[in-house]
Amino acid sequence: MDAAAGRGANYLATKIMHVTDPFQMAILTYALQVARHKGHDMAYKRLQPMGSHHSTSTSDSVFIVFV
Repeated sequence: MDAAAGRGANYLATKIMHVTDPFQMAILTYALQVARHKGHDMAYKRLQPMGSHHSTSTSDSVFIVFV
């Protein structure tokens, strides 16, 4: 990984505990995984409870799964 990518991944890792939006956490987790950053596991653990099951009368149920 080049220096700029490493600095970017390090910056994202500092945001793990501050992100509350599931979509943002999914993107952050993915970026850390692609960068093979050590913070990926912590981000994934924070992301898991953010996944949810939604059901409305106007749409099918959606289950968000991040692997």
